[in-house]
Amino acid sequence: MRYMMAWCERPMGSPADYEAAQDRARALWDPLKWPDALIVTAAVSRLDGYGGYAFLETDDVHALHALVLTFPAYTFEIVPVMDFHESLKAKRDALEWRETYST
Repeated sequence: MRYMMAWCERPMGSPADYEAAQDRARALWDPLKWPDALIVTAAVSRLDGYGGYAFLETDDVHALHALVLTFPAYTFEIVPVMDFHESLKAKRDALEWRETYST
């Protein structure tokens, strides 16, 4: 299954708390080796410095969940995605079915 994962820093308390959270996150991200169960085809950072995005594939939701739990200073949004042209076929099939349905 393919996923688009976005992450943003959680709001923090004081500026000192925020700096400490950034230092901790950097200590985790710097040596990060993506888990073998996650095939990451792209990972990018937001230019404002408050998060990033990754496009990944996996059948192991445990590995994905474990990755998210590694970074409590961030909020994550993980959305299943599919190839655009495949989605068009699914939409056509749905529309055809809906048009045959009568109430």
